[in-house]
Formats: sequence, C-alpha cells, structure tokens
Amino acid sequence: MTVFKNLTGGQWIAGTEAVPNINPSNTADGIGDSARSDAAAVDRAVDASRSALPDWDGAGPQLRRDVLEAADAPSEPRRRQGAGRRHW
Repeated sequence: MTVFKNLTGGQWIAGTEAVPNINPSNTADGIGDSARSDAAAVDRAVDASRSALPDWDGAGPQLRRDVLEAADAPSEPRRRQGAGRRHW
C-alpha cells in the first residue's frame, strides 16, 4: 500500500510511523497510509512555513496554483483510478 509522506520545506518527509488513510465515503476502501510526524517534525514544518510566508504572500495566483498542483501530483494516479466512480 502507498505511504504518503509530508511535504515540508519543499521535501517529502517520512513520518515516525504510518497510519491508515481510509476513504470516508467508503470505509472499506483503504487509500494508503499517511505519515504521522513527531513533535520535532511538526516544529520543522512550522519553521518552514514561517520562512516561506513572505514569498508565498508575494506570489501571484498562477505561481500559487503551480506550487499546489505540484504538491498534489502524487495523488493523481489515485484520482485517475477512481475517475467515474461515485461513492454517494
């Protein structure tokens, strides 16, 4: 099963453990495992966010879109797999 890492400071970081990520609309559907971070990793993420804020604040909408799209890229295969399926 896929283990989803955390994006921190532009790098994908593994957690200290992995926890199941379950599709809330179909609890029989395991999406993968998500990284669970310890307090030190959370502190690093907060520091990275604070450092990035001035650049993010000054970025235009197209750059923000590009950054968010790149961060979401690892989930694209899952979206394609579920294309056309409805869980409601």
